[in-house]
Amino acid sequence: IFPKALEEDANAFCQKAREFDLLLVPSDSFGVKGYVRLAYCIDTEKVKRSLPALEKLAARLWHSAFDNLIGPEQADYMLEKFQSAPAFSRQTEEEGYEYYFIVCDGVTAGYTGIAAKKGERGLFLSKLYLAPEFKGKGLGKAALEEVAGCAKKLKLGYVYLTVNKGNERAIKVYEKFGFIKTDSIVTDIGNGY
Repeated sequence: IFPKALEEDANAFCQKAREFDLLLVPSDSFGVKGYVRLAYCIDTEKVKRSLPALEKLAARLWHSAFDNLIGPEQADYMLEKFQSAPAFSRQTEEEGYEYYFIVCDGVTAGYTGIAAKKGERGLFLSKLYLAPEFKGKGLGKAALEEVAGCAKKLKLGYVYLTVNKGNERAIKVYEKFGFIKTDSIVTDIGNGY
């Protein structure tokens, strides 16, 4: 569904919609000027009540994205350690993370997780995952813009993230959005990985 923007400038209209927690994607990224695609983020409290659904979504998106890159065994290990309902609960309650479902046209398209860590001047973009059928539709860009807006609201100077060096598609998306590589690290996450 592509409703017509209520202003001539669809980009400006999408920016104004964010004041009401509406995530709209200008349809010019889909080749249609003057229209928007509807998406929205659900607040953190609703996400906490939805941790089992978030865990299930994470498993589906992770296996789709990472089985060929790191193997299903490591993906399962990382899901349990970082993307399970208990992990999400710990992260939101103890580590200051916020999670948001990305919903487009009434369908859950993905999710994102951010954290403003104490003593840091930047906002950590911990997770941003979209279902394969929603990639290339402008939702990733819209989510990154929303994350940048969160950093600005929190008076943080930048957004930073980590990404698997073999995840070339994600790296290209982040670089296109303006992220730059500042370091290359190897992190021991346990269990021989």
